[in-house]
Parts: sequence; C-alpha cells; structure tokens
Amino acid sequence: MTSVLIAPVRDAALLAKQAASLDALSDGRFTLGLGVGRREDDYLAVSGDYRRRGRRFEEQLAEIKNIWAGDGPREGVSPVGPKPVQDGGPELLIGGFAPAAIERAGRWADGYLGGGGDP
Repeated sequence: MTSVLIAPVRDAALLAKQAASLDALSDGRFTLGLGVGRREDDYLAVSGDYRRRGRRFEEQLAEIKNIWAGDGPREGVSPVGPKPVQDGGPELLIGGFAPAAIERAGRWADGYLGGGGDP
C-alpha cells in the first residue's frame, strides 16, 4: 500500500490543487502523505534532481501551504482552486526514515509516517 506520494517529482501547484480537490470531494476527510523518496531511479525517470530532493521538498511544502491559504503559486499568478474544506488544507503527513523527515514533519505537517524508530 502506498502511504506517501514522492512530492519532488511532481509540480507543487498541481499537487496542491489536486489535494484540495480530493479534500473537497471527501468533505474534509482527505489525508495527504508526502515524502522525498529514496530511489534514485524515480528521479531519473522524470529528469529530476535526486541530490536536491530535500531542498525541493521544502520549497514545495511552502508553496503548497501558500496555495491552500488562498495565495497564487507565484507572484502575478492568480490563486488556484478549489479552496480546501479544512482550514490550512488537508491533513498532511510526512513520511520517511531519515532524521530530516522527522524534522520536516515537525515544521510542516500534522503527523509523521515512518518506521525504524520512534520519532
């Protein structure tokens, strides 16, 4: 079972819009799990930068949260919708096995998905 999407191989604005749509369709019951992924071939398949995945994920998290707050994805671009049912956007879980994943969950998310230890 997949519990997280690999965010850095996706467009942040589109991901925010799709998650908000699922949040609206589920009447606020949607939970989104995101992570950076650990397989380099996932990045090679989409011409992504595996070495920069953590920084890209941090940038995406900020952009997604801004979009869910009603801001445009970039200066001069109108907000994308729909507006999430849940204030601040859908429940967000961050997955991973590295200490950086746990730190990101503490800064950006409502919870943590992982294994190999107690966060």
